[in-house]
Formats: sequence, C-alpha cells, structure tokens
Amino acid sequence: MKKVLSFILVLSMVLSSFGMAFAAPAKNEIAGHLNEDATLRLADLGIVKGDDRGFALDANITRAEFAVLLVRALGLEGSANVAKGETQFTDVTVAAGYEWASGAINVATRLGYIQGYGNGKFGPADNIRYEDAITLMVRALGYEPAAQAKGGYPVGYLVVAEQDVKNTKHVEGATGVAITRGSVFQLLDNSLTKAKMIQVGYGSETKYVVSGKDDTRKETILTTNLGFDEVEGTVVANYRVEKLKANEIKINVEKENGNKIDKTVKYTISDKFDFDVDAVLGLKVSAWYNDDNEEIFRYEVETAESDVVYGTVVSNKEDKKTLKVEVRNKDNSATKYEWAEKDSRNGIDAAVVYIGNEKEDVEDVKDGLYGKFVLNEYGDVAFAYLIKFDADKVGMAKEVKKDELKFVSVEAVGEDTIELDDYKAADVFVFNADFSKASLEDIKEGTAIFGWENDDDQLFFVIRNDVVEGKLEAVRARDNRVTVNGTNIVRDANDAIFSGNEGTDFEEWASTNFEKVEEFIDEKVVVVLNLQGRAMVLTTDADYTSKTIYGVATYLEDGRNPVLTVFTSEGKEVEYKFEDRKDVTSALKVDYLKDEFVAVEFKLNKDGEISKGDLKVVSNVKTLSAEKKSDDKFITIGKDRFYIRENTVAIKAINSKGELKPSLIKHSDIAKRTIKSGERVIVVGDAGRNADLIVFVDKAFEAKDDAKFGLVTGDVTRKGGDYKVEIDVAGEAKAEYIVAGRNDVKKGDLVEFKLNNKGELTDITRNNAKDKEAFKVTKKDGDYLLLDGKWYLVSNETVVYKVDEDGALDGTTRLSRISDKDSVVFVEDAGELKVLVVVTEYKDGKPGENPGEQPSEELTGKLEETMYGVVLTVELKAGDTVSKVSLNGSSVDANDFAVEDAVLRVFGVKAGDTVKVTVNGTEASVKIK
Repeated sequence: MKKVLSFILVLSMVLSSFGMAFAAPAKNEIAGHLNEDATLRLADLGIVKGDDRGFALDANITRAEFAVLLVRALGLEGSANVAKGETQFTDVTVAAGYEWASGAINVATRLGYIQGYGNGKFGPADNIRYEDAITLMVRALGYEPAAQAKGGYPVGYLVVAEQDVKNTKHVEGATGVAITRGSVFQLLDNSLTKAKMIQVGYGSETKYVVSGKDDTRKETILTTNLGFDEVEGTVVANYRVEKLKANEIKINVEKENGNKIDKTVKYTISDKFDFDVDAVLGLKVSAWYNDDNEEIFRYEVETAESDVVYGTVVSNKEDKKTLKVEVRNKDNSATKYEWAEKDSRNGIDAAVVYIGNEKEDVEDVKDGLYGKFVLNEYGDVAFAYLIKFDADKVGMAKEVKKDELKFVSVEAVGEDTIELDDYKAADVFVFNADFSKASLEDIKEGTAIFGWENDDDQLFFVIRNDVVEGKLEAVRARDNRVTVNGTNIVRDANDAIFSGNEGTDFEEWASTNFEKVEEFIDEKVVVVLNLQGRAMVLTTDADYTSKTIYGVATYLEDGRNPVLTVFTSEGKEVEYKFEDRKDVTSALKVDYLKDEFVAVEFKLNKDGEISKGDLKVVSNVKTLSAEKKSDDKFITIGKDRFYIRENTVAIKAINSKGELKPSLIKHSDIAKRTIKSGERVIVVGDAGRNADLIVFVDKAFEAKDDAKFGLVTGDVTRKGGDYKVEIDVAGEAKAEYIVAGRNDVKKGDLVEFKLNNKGELTDITRNNAKDKEAFKVTKKDGDYLLLDGKWYLVSNETVVYKVDEDGALDGTTRLSRISDKDSVVFVEDAGELKVLVVVTEYKDGKPGENPGEQPSEELTGKLEETMYGVVLTVELKAGDTVSKVSLNGSSVDANDFAVEDAVLRVFGVKAGDTVKVTVNGTEASVKIK
C-alpha cells in the first residue's frame, strides 16, 4: 500500500489545526462556494479539517494554521509531530497553547518556507496576508530563484505564481489584506499538481529548471510528497463508446511517473468528486491515482483549448487527393482539416471517429453531423465524436416539466412535445455544446435544443443558451442575414423559422420570404442561435423567454373593476385588470401614496388580465447576510443563496430622494458587481435556486464594479442628458462612460474607478499625465520595466500611450518602442502596469530626464523587525531614483533593496553597519538610528 494511505489514516486520528477535534463539517455547509471542490479534495486527503465553525471558508486564517496546512500538504506531518515542543520563537510555546502548531512551525521555518518577524516572535495568531500565502507556496514549490529574479518579495512571487506556476485560479485577495481560509485551501489544492522547480548541476554549473523539462523527471506534491502515481495520456474510451461502467475510463498512457510507456489502461474514477467522463473523451490528460485500486483521484486536461473544435460537418471529401473535413464552428466560420493518418515513424496514430457512440471509418463522416474534433500537434483531426440529431427533436424549448418537454419544432414549424416519461430518468442525458455535463434544469424557455434517441431507448440533448435580443435594425436578404442591436446574424439556410405575433404562430424562414421579416424592422425581437451561431428562431416577442411577469406594484385602483399598476421588466409601469376580483387581497392594499409598495409575480390570461389564482404578493424585506463579490453569481440571505441569472428581474424601488420611483437594473449592471452586506431586499424565488425577482429597497443602494484602470482619451461631452467621456480601459476596450459632471475627469487622466449599477463612474482616483510624477525607465527586460527600484509587468492588457512635447496625448505606442532613455507615468496594480504613458518629450524635451532633487550629504534610516528579518528603511522624496546601495564598502545586490512609495528598504543590515546610497546620481551616507 502506498505511503499516502497510511498518511491519510494517521491524519484521520490527529487533532485539527486548532488543537481540538470536532465532528466533520457537512458538505452542504459549503455547497456552491467558489472554493467548494478544492476544500473537499483537501479534506479527503486529510489536509484540511473543520473546527467548531465548520470549514469557515470566508474566515481569515492565522500564520500558525497556515504552517500546519502547508506541512500537511507536503506530507511532513510525521516530522512535525516529532518536532513538537520548544521553538525558536518566544510566542510559540506550550504554555501559550501552541503545542499543536509548534512542530509544523519548526519544520516550515527550518526548511526556509516561513520566517519569524526578526524580533524573536512568530506572530502565530496574526492573520496571514494574501501576498505572504502566495510567497510561501511559491517557496514550497521551489520557485524561489525565479521569484527573486523577477523582483523578490512581494511582486516577484506574485508574478511567478500567476504566470509561471499558474496556481492562483479562484484564489481571491489583494496585497496587504488578510487571505481567507477558502482561498488558502484553493491555493494549496491548485499547487498539488503543479510541476516543482528543481536544481540541476552544482557550483558554477548550478541552474534551476521546471521539473519534467530538460530531460528531468516531473515532480509534484501529489507524486513526490503524497505518494500518488501520475499518468499522462489520451482518454480513448468511456462507458458510452465501450462496455465500461459509468465511473470507468480508458487512457492510452504515454508516460507513467515520468517514464515513457505505451499501453492502454482502464481506471476507475473516484465517486467522491464530480468527474465529467464525457467532456474528457478524446483529450490528453494528466491523472493522479492510487495504485492499490487504480482509482483516479484527480485529473487535469492538457489538450490546449485551441486544439478542440466544436462544430458541424459541412463536407468530407477529397481535396488534392487528401480526404478533408470542413467544419463550421459556433462563430460561423468554416475550416478544413485533414484526417490524421497512421505514421509509426513519427508516432502518429490514425484518426479515431465515433458516430452516435459507434466506432466508424473517417469515410463514413457525412454532412450535417455535429461534434467534437480534437487536433494533433500537426493540426490534423486525431479524434472526432459526432452526432446525427433527429430532425423532429430540434427546436426552441418552451416549457420543461417532469414528464414532458414542450418546444417549438423547426421541422414541424410549430409547437411539439417530447414525452419524457417514455424514458427512464437515468436514460435521459443533457450536454452543453462542448459535451460537458448539463441537466434538464438547464433547459429554459428559449433554449436551443438538439435531441436524438439511440437504439437502447436512451434520449440525448445538446443545448445552447445563446439569444440575441434588441431592435431589428436591418434585413439583408442578399447576404442571408439580419442585424439586431449592432450584431450581424446569418440565417441558417436549412432550419430556420420566425414568428411575427409574439411566438403564437411560426413560419418557415426561407430565402424567398425575407420581406416578411423586413416588416419587423425597428421592433424588438429575440433571435435564438443554433450550434453554429446562426439564426434558428426569430420572434417579435421581447418577453418570449418568460411568461411569468415580475415587478413592483406602485398603485392599486380599488373598486368594482380594480386595476393594478406594476413596474415590470420592460422598465415601465403597466396597468393590469384582474380576471377575478378575489385576487385583490389585503396584501395589495398598502399606502402607495406614502411610497409603500409590494413585489408581485403573476401570469396573464388570453385577455391580458391577471390570471385567476396566479397572483403572488411578496412584501417581507430581508437583509443580505454576506457581501456579493463581483464574480459571485448569487446573493446570500441567512444560509440561503439565490442565484442571479440572465432572466432575473432586478429593480431598485426607491430613488435617492426616498420616493417610490422604480428603476430597472440591467443584468450586466448587477451580475458582475459587488453588493455590500446589509443591503435590504425583497426576493422572489426558491432558496438555493434562481432568483426570479430582486427588489432593492434602500434609497442609497448602489452596486459597484471591481476597480478598473484606464486612460481618459477624450473630452467630457454632454449626450442625451448625461456627461460622457471616452476611456481606454486596461484589459477591455476603448468605450464611452458616464460621469457625474464635466470636471470629474479630463483628457490625459490616468484613472482608477468603479462602475455602479447605473453604469456611472464612481470612486474615481485620477492623475493627469502632464502633472503625475514621472519615473525614468532604469532597465527593460522582456515584458518587464524597472521603475523606481521595482520591476513591473507590461501585459497585453496594459494601456500604453505617449504624449507630445506639450504634454498632450499623441496616440498609442508599444513596449518595444520604450527604452531606458524614456520617462513614464503609470498606474499599477499588484506589480502589473495597468496604464503606462511615455512622457519623455514633455519633460523638458530631454529623453529620460527625471533628475529629482539632490540629496543632502547624509540620510537618516532606522532598523525594523519584519517576518523576513531586519530591514533598514530610509525615507526619500517623491521622484527620487536610487541607482546603487553599498554596505560596508560593498555593493548591495539589486534583489536586496527596493524603493516603494518613496521609502528605500535594504535587507541584511545590522546596527553599526556603514550604508551609502546613490540618489539621483549623488552618493549620500545613511545615519542609522
């Protein structure tokens, strides 16, 4: 039995990282959390455990707790148990209650992963910060040399983690801020499978390489520390294409634990986690398993996304004596590919093709088949999984019930029904367009469905939820396309229908009746796209995807024929009569004249009246118990989550003056924005599922976007009653934004800002390129610039401009045109330049000049204790440039000093040392306090 099993058994008996043992937290405690999967995997390994708070993923984590987790993850808990007791730190003692962590702290410090503050203390109860957690994990993986080469702490470590190790996905946080337990768990989990950096050679021949490269064996925490085996190869079979169990796959193994082999092996998938055996079919993977039962614990896809094509076969015929398949992709482009042919000399296998789960020859591939095409290193199709849809099961979903699916059939040009109760529940399968797992719950009104039934009476669907909504602006019969909200959409030549009466009746949409569609120009339409990104269904009903109306009731005219005024998802107030007066209950009779209101949900009968018995009134106001972060897809009330989807109606009921004046909040203005804890809302919907309606009731409510960085490239102008300005935003594109006033920003401003739910700039920080302090480019290395003693990354998201001799913007420029003779102004975030403006010509017309003030003959510094040892800090003036530091007559390596926020920090200095600093070209002595 592998060591990892005995290791896990030991872990199951030891105390938790808090010195006390508690019952294992329930999985539903973290269900739906961003870090759920990572937490469960680590818990299964015995690395993380809950305490009396459960897993507490959103709580902070202390330095002592982190040390325990790190040591466990590295498989060193046995060593830690032996090392328990006294430590070198005065605050980590048995008397202080830290025996449980003392061994881990001793092991981690002796290995150099973590250090004390330099004053004899460790700070075991201090929360660990985001950048420190990243730094320690980078060290544990062996990437310290790479991090030091890129600037050292903290930027070098953050850059290496993000770009080299790539272990920060779903790890949330910011420099200087305490990291959460959930993010630490995610960081550890991400790191388990990453290749370590190792030393090769010694002495003058020493160098560091990523294991697995340069003829070295790949090492990971899972394999080297925790005893798992790793295989690399292609998934060639699952239970759909061979007689395997649902939790079994076959891998054509190319490497096992770094050794080259060539064999096909059957593996069992662990039932503890959600592995998608359909999504990985035909793809290259790295998989980690326990060799006692060959059960795969974890896998990662190695096939590049660009090598996987999903589309429909346009043709499969000889081209220059070579059989080529032409595939129309979901973006509507078409590409020809050759089929891979057997070439033993170059290790190339012939293409494998499955059609309807049956293995076929490449010559059997016919036009119209949809599927997944996997390309080999030469760009040829090595694997294809193809489906022939049943024409009578293709269309647009209208309603899904337990026993039936109602849809608009493209073939029948009208409504049809698929009887789901004709099939066993276990024999109904739903996939997304990339063959990843989906479910019947993912089929909504307006979902494009493509179904087929096999010979075993199993029912399959591939679905796509892609709808274009807006005003129909143009119809071009000659080009076979329409334009909706600026988007050009090509009609599917064979399978397309349209409705001109709000989805009641449909007609075939052919090249001969485009003039009928032209009648809808300037009307609001909905276009449902098929798997090729072409128009399959067009309807003039703007609300076709929801027959239930949600809104805020703003007035009730009671009487013999009552009328309810409702602010709806249309963004306007609409009056509705009642089919049955008995639905006018006391819940509706609030004092609307005093700005009271209720949320309502109802359906209409055929006469447009509120349908009898279908009115639901909700008035109970609840409070958000947790902040909704920008990438959260839900809000939290108590222990319940309500998910925000595209069809969620969001309304702000009260304006800033406290008046009942509802306004509609766009999905894009709430789904990706932060909403603070404590906001009061009315929610219509089932807990744990979608929110149908969210009404924000506080007059000061404002949802904010994450911080954005950009350069103001235009003047503020007034358009349509708003002040608007053009900003080139890092990582996005140049666009117009709304500002509160004409003087909020001006052309040439480097800005940091957020967007509220109205699309307005808020929390603006601005500095104009003419006024902002400039820094000389000290050195340039690839995509990095050394500015003011620190290395900064210039990524493909960085906005890069230049100014002329008058300081006015003079267009964009490129990193390749920037040299160490240039002066620049910039805005950075976590070591990455977001906005960079070259101001060389403006600064006295002298390239690279940034003289600053001459220092006095003597500077003053003081020694400070930090977690990285003793550091000398010297206060400088803004704009000062430090080119050299000497210690006791010897030059200090550039990695051992740094300038940040006009403060010089020098590492390795002791009381009594002689320190000299060259500032702005002049050397000055430092008097150490």
